[in-house]
Amino acid sequence: MADAIAETVPKAAADSFDLQAAASEFYDSFPDFAGRVTFVEVASGQIINSDPAKLQEFVDMFNTPEGKEEIMPIIAGCISGKCCHTQFTNDDDAVIFMYLQDDRQRYFGNLPVRRELQFVFDHETGHVVVPEGSASNRLTAENAADAFALLRDMGRGGDDTLAKSALLFRAGYAFLVKSGIVNFSSPLIEDFIGERGRLAEEGLTPPRMVTLAADFAQRDTMDAQRVEALQKGLQKFYEQPSLATLKDIALTTPLPDTFKWTSTILKAVLDRRISMPGSTAETFNDAVRDMPRLQEREEEFSHPPPRPRASALAAAPA
Repeated sequence: MADAIAETVPKAAADSFDLQAAASEFYDSFPDFAGRVTFVEVASGQIINSDPAKLQEFVDMFNTPEGKEEIMPIIAGCISGKCCHTQFTNDDDAVIFMYLQDDRQRYFGNLPVRRELQFVFDHETGHVVVPEGSASNRLTAENAADAFALLRDMGRGGDDTLAKSALLFRAGYAFLVKSGIVNFSSPLIEDFIGERGRLAEEGLTPPRMVTLAADFAQRDTMDAQRVEALQKGLQKFYEQPSLATLKDIALTTPLPDTFKWTSTILKAVLDRRISMPGSTAETFNDAVRDMPRLQEREEEFSHPPPRPRASALAAAPA
């Protein structure tokens, strides 16, 4: 399902991303976590830890019946889902399981494979180094991890292409898969894009990235009430996922968040930046014809009617 909203590009070799090099950079940038984070490429069996004793400890644990019982389901899940997972241990260390093969999930098809996989790597390490990345509130944790990955990418000189792609992917995934709401970081990403200029001026050291990621997550993660309202507004789309349904919701919803993100995805589809499963030439052209109505609604939401004055409220009949 995730691939359905990712832009299509020719497949590139996964070995353009060097897990060993990425791990070494991570240990150098965050020395407090050297030896505390183990990386496992689940398909090849590559295992990395900067501390040889810790590496051997993990291998020995994995070779026990109890270790296999705990770890093999995680590895199997990553292989079948072609995805990654961060698992914390009893002593607050972490093991990051990564699937890096050519058929893995693609998120940002318009980006080089190496940059996309680096984002995935940084996202998983964000769960470890940013306190909010391991929050009991899953949405907060995912927002913190995305913020950290975006900051790491920017710190390496990356432009805003990745952030713009991530914004659309996170919103689209929350629409196509109801459970995808736990990864809905698009409001945070939008804020990050607007703050890039200021962040570039102040400089981004690794400790500063951790602080900023926490700040973004605390400020921009949707609360439970807004998430519930957004899911309620998208219920029709969950039941009938199509371009026509998306357009109908955008043109009729009274809910600001629902309008904002349905219209954002709708415009991205019409601009051919992302694809929508099941869309046809007819539904596409219908949506194009309704763009003036969408623009009218944007004006309405950007200039809401004035609220009654306190005196008027007091005078209103019960």
